[in-house]
Parts: sequence; C-alpha cells; structure tokens
Amino acid sequence: MIHFYNKFKELKASINIILDKPSMVKINQHTVTMREIHNVFLKGGWAHIQENNRERKFYLSIRDDPATYTIFKNDFNMTLLEVMNVLVRIKFLNEELLKTLI
Repeated sequence: MIHFYNKFKELKASINIILDKPSMVKINQHTVTMREIHNVFLKGGWAHIQENNRERKFYLSIRDDPATYTIFKNDFNMTLLEVMNVLVRIKFLNEELLKTLI
C-alpha cells in the first residue's frame, strides 16, 4: 500500500511542477506561470466566471488580441495535455490498487 501512496504523491507533485513552470510570456518583468495561464482560462473564460475577478478581467483584456490570445491558448492547451497525461497515470494507479484489494 505504501508503494501506491508514494507513487500517487509523486504523480500529484508532477502536476504542480507542470503548472508552476514558467511560460515564455513576461508582463511587467513578471514571468507568467502555466498555473496563472490556466487560471485565466478556467476562472476567467470558461468556468467559475465572476465578472469582477482578476482572471476574468485579464481574460477579457487578452481575448480580443489575436497574438496574445493565441500564445496563451497554446500554452494552456499544451499544459492541459501534460496534466491529463498525469491524470491518466493516476487512474491506472488507482485501478492497480483496487485489484490488490479485491
């Protein structure tokens, strides 16, 4: 059981590593992280939308700029694929654990 728990912790940590990676975008000397880009799309554009939140305001500011929006959307999509890959590995780990319990 310890093996499964340790592997899960490792996979979970890898998601945070993916999201905390710097993007190639700099705004006012700040290098935007992949997590910030994900928050802009998820909280500002596609889900959990609140008109007065910071992510929503930023999303609206980049949405109409084709160059900036394309860069952010590409980073979002590529990182989402990486995170989904880890989630699939967690799914298989869970299935393996369940087999040991039956």
